[in-house]
Amino acid sequence: MARIGPLSLLRQSRTGFCILLLLVTPFIFFFQGTRMQVMLGDGDTFVQFLPFWTYAAKEWANGTPPFWTPYIFGGYPLFAEPQASIFHPLKMLFLILSPLAAMNLTVLLHYSVAGLLAFLVAREEGLGLDASTLAGLSFSFCGFLIGHQGITPILMTVAFFPASFYVLRRALRKSDYSSILAGAIAILFLVLGGHPQFLFYSLFFALFLRRLPVLLCS
Repeated sequence: MARIGPLSLLRQSRTGFCILLLLVTPFIFFFQGTRMQVMLGDGDTFVQFLPFWTYAAKEWANGTPPFWTPYIFGGYPLFAEPQASIFHPLKMLFLILSPLAAMNLTVLLHYSVAGLLAFLVAREEGLGLDASTLAGLSFSFCGFLIGHQGITPILMTVAFFPASFYVLRRALRKSDYSSILAGAIAILFLVLGGHPQFLFYSLFFALFLRRLPVLLCS
């Protein structure tokens, strides 16, 4: 077995600490939400998305796909509403937790994911640990994500913005099945996030940055 030197161990432990910091910080920053003393998100989150996802979870629990709800006007096609995001995996939280706990955990996890993905993009671009951690924290707690906490599908989609950049860079450097799979998963979560406009923005800017060096050289 190859022996790992102390510098390598220190480097690995620092990387692990930075990742842990990015994952845990939202739970500390929004501590009242972590303790379920308040609901993270108001306005649309409370009057629209919480009822959407609670109803969808009950329908899934009954073995019925939540394609339709009779509780909005004369009936409403929930499947045709992107922001209902009825196939998002985290909606399963509404099956096992209270609506408040499920909503808060969904929000907190997306802040953590946003920071982690921004960190990975920065590392892929060759930045150091400190700079990459700062990039992750800056993106996770940027004004846009904090300001749109009350429109949860925007938060859920934009949190995966960096994923499109990361997997594109990986695919360009090492085109293999793992890169293709990572790209498919990234796009899947962008789609399932429930806000088509930001899905388009993400893919557009990822492809734009891919072509930018060519445009600058031409």
